[in-house]
Amino acid sequence: AIIIAFASTLRHRWDELGDGQRVAFVGEIERAGKRLNDLIEDVLQVTRIESGQVRTNVAPFDVLDAVRGLLAQWPTTPQPALHISDSIDAKPSAVIASGDVMRTMQVLSNLLTNAHVHTPSGVDVWVEVACDDDAVRVHVVDSGIGIPESERERVFDRFVRLDTTEGGTGLGLYISRRLMQAQGGSLRLAPPHDGEGARFVVELPRVQH
Repeated sequence: AIIIAFASTLRHRWDELGDGQRVAFVGEIERAGKRLNDLIEDVLQVTRIESGQVRTNVAPFDVLDAVRGLLAQWPTTPQPALHISDSIDAKPSAVIASGDVMRTMQVLSNLLTNAHVHTPSGVDVWVEVACDDDAVRVHVVDSGIGIPESERERVFDRFVRLDTTEGGTGLGLYISRRLMQAQGGSLRLAPPHDGEGARFVVELPRVQH
């Protein structure tokens, strides 16, 4: 409706509008088109997931190296900080997980994007990597206002948007959880520590050597 309304106004009132108004209207059409495209892409992704058409390439990969690579290319400034847990020792095998590295980085990218979009300017965002005998975990954490405890599981439902002031389809977290499950992992929202807003945890089986 937004695209049609602005396009119609441009068509019928072109001569009445100033250059600034035309540019503004075109910008609104572009933003609305992007939102529509994002929705179509997410709905198609959901359809593929629920019909079993999403293929995963599960293999051992170094989680710490993959996370470092993702953060090194992150477009926002400052980049999210990386904290390495004391549970990781000096052996490279400590952070080798079984999973699909591309799908896992897709999920982490979505979580980091959400953290930057849905928290105020100046809020810290960071990533923690930890492990135990059975699993490797990547935590995406921010110091924003957080998510109410009553909503912590609902955020993974389809079309749920707690912050309606920002864009988004309400499908990102649903897709992310399903992508982790498809490769034998999990995604959950953990209780935050003191001074934290939201703490999302991506978990994959640890490869033992």
